[in-house]
Amino acid sequence: MKHHHAYLQPHDQGLYVLISDAQPANQSMARTNLVENLQIWDAKGQLLDVFNHPLTGLYLNSFTLDMLKSGNSSKSSIFAKLARLMVEN
Repeated sequence: MKHHHAYLQPHDQGLYVLISDAQPANQSMARTNLVENLQIWDAKGQLLDVFNHPLTGLYLNSFTLDMLKSGNSSKSSIFAKLARLMVEN
């Protein structure tokens, strides 16, 4: 089983997230390893501190690892998979 690594970098507008395989980083980044920018807003439209928000932990724990891709790390959240399923069908 291959495990993934999550790299987090907080910034003024949110949190950059990169999910990669356990292998060492290459000089060129694969297209499947795109950096995501997480942002969370409250009901008034104010940007919240994503790094310390409980939804961030829920999101980062929702990556499915080897459950949906045989022998590989899944690089997307189960929530993203469900949303894509609802939109595409």
